[in-house]
Amino acid sequence: MIAECSAAGLPEPVWEPLAGGIRLMLRQRGSRSLTSSSLNPRQLRLIEALGANERIATSRYHREFAAGVSERHARNELSHLADLGFLRREGRGPATEYVRTSKTTS
Repeated sequence: MIAECSAAGLPEPVWEPLAGGIRLMLRQRGSRSLTSSSLNPRQLRLIEALGANERIATSRYHREFAAGVSERHARNELSHLADLGFLRREGRGPATEYVRTSKTTS
């Protein structure tokens, strides 16, 4: 799959485990790459607030950092942070928690 995307000039696909399955995200040519510059203010506040190895659940992130968006959107923001290496995803489904890594934004 990675080789096919590369041959077509597309960004690498992103796999994400979900309860009962897996999500495969295929991105279009010219889509934004996953970089720390693509973080929104909510995500930046979270990265600054969490200490190394500190855990956060989607519900807490939604309540404390992302109350203005849907819970699904909040979950996607955490997933994006995990894809970038700022967080590590542990668990599955509603029991999923995100653990802060030592990666910095600078």
